[in-house]
Amino acid sequence: MAEALWIERTLTFAVLPRLERDADSEWLADALAEHLAQTRDHTARVEEAFATAGAEPTAAASKALEGLCRDHDQLPGIVEPRLRDIFLATEIAKIEYLEIALYQALAGLAVSLGLPVEPLEQNLREERQALERVEQAVGRLRGRLPK
Repeated sequence: MAEALWIERTLTFAVLPRLERDADSEWLADALAEHLAQTRDHTARVEEAFATAGAEPTAAASKALEGLCRDHDQLPGIVEPRLRDIFLATEIAKIEYLEIALYQALAGLAVSLGLPVEPLEQNLREERQALERVEQAVGRLRGRLPK
């Protein structure tokens, strides 16, 4: 759970605001703003899961998210706005896959330990919905590219 907490906090305070600023299309920026608000709720639910387990909420860095962020930072600037938005949406999808895998594992662990699983399952459902929206966005963005 410590990794999940670190991921959600990092997304809230660093990654999603930067991606929102980098987005060219208003609807992609709006989707990122909506996901940022949802991510704040995810953070609260992970903290709640810590509390129900009788543990102090602590965060542990995620090498996987650090790697995804490093990949984003090392890419050269993409000048064409539509291509940049496709790149951003693809980066978001990678993050969603990471979060889905993490919440699946945490929910299974919570069940095994007899801990309340609903906060983690709610995050999992919302991450799956976010991934679906991102995949739709990528399709829509590809449709905007010149033929």
